[in-house]
Amino acid sequence: MYEKTIAGEDRIYEITIPETPTLIYDLLSEGDKADYDNLINVGIEVQPLVNPSYNADKKRYRTPVDGYIVNVNSNFHVATSQSGASDLALKDLQYTFPVYFWLNKHWVYSDTANAAIIRIFFS
Repeated sequence: MYEKTIAGEDRIYEITIPETPTLIYDLLSEGDKADYDNLINVGIEVQPLVNPSYNADKKRYRTPVDGYIVNVNSNFHVATSQSGASDLALKDLQYTFPVYFWLNKHWVYSDTANAAIIRIFFS
């Protein structure tokens, strides 16, 4: 998770992993989806930097580049398609997603629905 050390922004969201395969993005609350979409589509104002050429436009649009899910209650499954093979993510361990827009590329499910934490790093 090299991006963790150079991320421009990061967010922590809580989700509930369901018993049926569901896109991670669809598991975000409406408020979290709005925050996520805002970072990507609208951008955010950043602190002024010493370099004047970088301060011309204070809006920065972010791209989700890295992140992880942690579930402290039980193991869960991660798949790259709704009906495809899945990878087992172990309880209490960070399951990392080092690809662009991974929230829209991965499905998760568990034997019993339970809460998990997502941390996303943006460019």
